[in-house]
Amino acid sequence: MFVGAAQVEAERAKALNAQSALLAMPVATHTPLSGHINSCWIDARDAKRPVQARMLQCAKMRRGEYDAGVLSAIKEFGGSEHYFPSINIKCIAAAAYILDIYLSDDRPWGLDPTPIPDLPPDLLIQVVQRVQQEILLSDGVPSDDDISAMDERATKEVLAALKKDADERARKMERKIDDTLKEGGWVHALAEVINDLVTYPAAILKGPVLRMRPNFEWVKDETGGYAPVVHPGLCLDWDRVSPFDFYPQRNIKHPDDGYVFERLRLNRRKITEMKGVPGYNDAEIDAVLDESQAGGSLRSGWIWDGEAEANEAEERDTLEGTADGLIDGLEFWGSVPGQWLLDWGMDAKKIADPRKEYPITAILVGKHVIRAAINPHPLGQKIYHVESWSKIPGSFWGQGIPEQVVALVSLLNVAVRALANNIAIASGPQVGIDVAVAPAGMEYDQVIPWRVWKLNSAEQAGMGGSDNGRLPIVFFQPQMQAEVLLGVINSFIRFIDEYTGIPGYTHGVAQSGGGDTASGQAMLMNAAGRIIKNITAKIDSNLVASSVRRVWEYLMQYHADHSIKGDSKIVTHGASAVAVKEQQLIRMQELLDRTRNDVDLSIMGAEARGELLKAVFKAHPIPGVEKIIPIIEKNLEMQEQQQAAMQAIAGQRKTGNLDQPQGQALDAAGNPAGGTDVTLFNPERQGAVA
Repeated sequence: MFVGAAQVEAERAKALNAQSALLAMPVATHTPLSGHINSCWIDARDAKRPVQARMLQCAKMRRGEYDAGVLSAIKEFGGSEHYFPSINIKCIAAAAYILDIYLSDDRPWGLDPTPIPDLPPDLLIQVVQRVQQEILLSDGVPSDDDISAMDERATKEVLAALKKDADERARKMERKIDDTLKEGGWVHALAEVINDLVTYPAAILKGPVLRMRPNFEWVKDETGGYAPVVHPGLCLDWDRVSPFDFYPQRNIKHPDDGYVFERLRLNRRKITEMKGVPGYNDAEIDAVLDESQAGGSLRSGWIWDGEAEANEAEERDTLEGTADGLIDGLEFWGSVPGQWLLDWGMDAKKIADPRKEYPITAILVGKHVIRAAINPHPLGQKIYHVESWSKIPGSFWGQGIPEQVVALVSLLNVAVRALANNIAIASGPQVGIDVAVAPAGMEYDQVIPWRVWKLNSAEQAGMGGSDNGRLPIVFFQPQMQAEVLLGVINSFIRFIDEYTGIPGYTHGVAQSGGGDTASGQAMLMNAAGRIIKNITAKIDSNLVASSVRRVWEYLMQYHADHSIKGDSKIVTHGASAVAVKEQQLIRMQELLDRTRNDVDLSIMGAEARGELLKAVFKAHPIPGVEKIIPIIEKNLEMQEQQQAAMQAIAGQRKTGNLDQPQGQALDAAGNPAGGTDVTLFNPERQGAVA
């Protein structure tokens, strides 16, 4: 039982109108702050309606599901409902390619100390003092050139010491940031965000979020054993924000360009735990709990017509029908006048000018603002980091992989359904029965093997028919079009490869032609990787570098250890660094092969060859390489010692200081005057001896 496509669209329009009427109902407010946040929310929610529909389509394409209207039309036509999972394959392949870069053992980021073009005044004074001291200790009066050389040498020494200190601080800060990111779940959140990146119009990474979390450490007790000691601690956490739950201000391009909302899924337990926490309003929290307990709806006006489908797409539990049911919250990031914050109950010490606009973060539940706090970032930047697979200039929302090939996927599925229908129809013979001459009471709904057909007259006996040539039963075979349809399907798959930039051979599909050889396959992979490298360059800038920068800023402000602090710049090592490393390894191997001859070895020497080997081993991620490099260094040291000993012996022979056997006479040239060595050191006498 199904309904037609027209009826589906009519019911959808009716539901949408009812939903729009509900969403248009004004929400009661009791403070200027809650009224402002609510009006901003209504505008952001309405502006995002078309994007929500696009995201639902992306989710369905990944799951291999038809839109309700399309599915109804297919059912009305009859036949196969198969959906070819080409988009899911492409999204999985793209995400795996990117995650292979960012989840490797190598950190995808680093810190470099900023260059020092000029010495600061305090260090310049140190240089002057060192030069003055050197002048005083020198013999005589140094010339102007000597003083200039002293000044240049002292400046270089101070700069070198300053650079060394900056490098040490950067390395310490790197380790601290890395520990902070790992403890806060940054890698896990980034992996989830990358999955959103390949699917939806945008992917959102949130952090750092300051949370109090219980930790434990092992402490030695009086018995000599160890026991876990639990203590609360602040952590900088990272979260993936569902694109369905993020609502930016209309017509902005970046979260820092205006206000943004994140929809929160709360319940009574979570809201109760917020009481007593700095920045939260206990009176407003109690009001929310009272309304919730009295059965008041804290969701009206916030849901949208595709929410059920979005929950299904992300497999989220709505908690509806449970004792601890869902309570919607809105996390607001934007600017409001200081007077509104004072009216809400914020400490007057935090509001210097009531007329000034203050960047804040707040949580709205129903008509109650249960939290409001000044944005702690010095520039008022928000904690959301956003990127898209394909950016649309001037728009906050870009495109995911599914949106780039909607028409091609639709045509591909038409061909796939036609193939399935044709195979089913042409898999066996079709039967035609002439009911005018068929025997009375004959059952002809099914074709059964080895069936005996009973006929009523002699004209019909033996299936020969009567004199007029009429046959009661006719068998005929429909034409199989599988080969033609497979060609159409393969053509659309190639088109999808080209439009997405993710060819089949990048995820294991056999490729004929240039990909038959190892070198040809490498060239194809390199060409296909250019689009992925472009994507990872954007991830490096807008997700990795921006999130690392926020942790660095927090540690610079609040960390107690000042030895890690210094002016640094964040550098990323995403796809571009991976490509450079791959090329570097190839060039190193080529260099080893080309210098493996007597001429080059005689020029380089064992020491230079050893250094080249060490560089190759360090660059290759080979298990056990840490054991190989010390062996190379030990052998090099032994060769250097042997070479030094041989040079010393040669020098002694040349100067005549080499000890000779006692009692042996030497001639005027320093050679043995007699004995076996006479022939050795006097070639002209070798003939006489012979």
